[in-house]
Amino acid sequence: MLEHFFAWFQEDEHLDSEEDTLLEDLRRDFGGRTFGDGALQILKPGDEKDYAAWIRWLRPQEKIVWPFAASWDGDIFFLDQQEKVNIMDPSEYRCYQTDLSLRQFLDEEIPGQPEAALDITAYRTWRKRTLGKVKYGRCLGRIIPMEDGGPALISNLELQNLHDYWQKRINRLKDLERQRS
Repeated sequence: MLEHFFAWFQEDEHLDSEEDTLLEDLRRDFGGRTFGDGALQILKPGDEKDYAAWIRWLRPQEKIVWPFAASWDGDIFFLDQQEKVNIMDPSEYRCYQTDLSLRQFLDEEIPGQPEAALDITAYRTWRKRTLGKVKYGRCLGRIIPMEDGGPALISNLELQNLHDYWQKRINRLKDLERQRS
């Protein structure tokens, strides 16, 4: 399973899994690993708890969420109650919903549509400029948030702790809500 996913990332790996155990098997076998020199990281078992709570706070209609991965720019990929992949972007507080199962997203969408799934060109541009890569638990977060006029440019990104970045974004949104009320 996930042959196209591993081939696209040029990894000599495989995952023996059934559709109904894919999330559990993915976390167990690849949790804490990055793919594509940091373009995508699979969350370790246990690391998803805060992200799940924050996503439920941002999207109260989502009673149950299963975060499974993060992108280089801090997006969290999660399964919703219908077991469809969603992408939560903390820089804009937006959720992008798909009609894709976990297997379809990993094995078809990422290899077939890497720009839509991972904004891979921007990540490759950053890597080329800096010779860096995003390690597990890190992301390229915005220095100046977009709501404060920060540009959507690579120059407005810096390596940050993924968990801290999300915490900072959630706190910022709570502050904005308090100011409005």
